[in-house]
Amino acid sequence: MKWTGLVAVFAILVSCSSQGNLVATSQGIEKSFVVGKTSKKQVHAELGQPHDVRVASKSSRWSYYHTKTQMNGLGFIPIFGLVLPDTNVQTAVRHVQFDAKEKYKSSTLETDSSKMNSLVGVGNGIVSFTADKQSGRVKAEMAKLKLPYDKTEAIKAKDMGTVLGANPEL
Repeated sequence: MKWTGLVAVFAILVSCSSQGNLVATSQGIEKSFVVGKTSKKQVHAELGQPHDVRVASKSSRWSYYHTKTQMNGLGFIPIFGLVLPDTNVQTAVRHVQFDAKEKYKSSTLETDSSKMNSLVGVGNGIVSFTADKQSGRVKAEMAKLKLPYDKTEAIKAKDMGTVLGANPEL
C-alpha cells in the first residue's frame, strides 16, 4: 500500500503535458514548400489552421505553436513552491512568411527551453490573453481563403500563444 502512494506522488511530481501542432514545428517540414509557388491553401493542407496570423502591407505570416511542460516538483514544497520555478517549459514556434501574392516566402523555427513559476506564468497569461485578438485574425484569414475555421483549435492556440508571448508584431 505504501508503494502505491509513493508511485502516485511521483507521477504527480513529474506530470507532463504537450499541446499544439507538433507536425508544423518539426524540423524540415518546410522542405515541401516551394518559394514563390506554394499557396496559403497548400500550406493549410499540409500544416492545418495557423495559430496566429499577422498581416503587413506586402507580406503576411502564419504562426504555429507547440509546447511541452513538465512540473519538476518544486511547486509542491510548501512556501518554496510559491516563488521557485516549478515548471520546465519547452516551446517551438514555426513562422511561415508569405509574399504580397500570398505565396510561400520563407519559414523559421524558434525553440526555447526555460523554467518558470507556474503562478507567474498564469498571471502573465491572463493579462496577455485578455489583450490579444489572435483568434479573430485567424478567423478572418480562414474566411478570406474560404477555408474552414476551427474555433476550438483557435482557443487552444490562443492559450498557448499568449502564455508563450509568441505573438510579436511582424
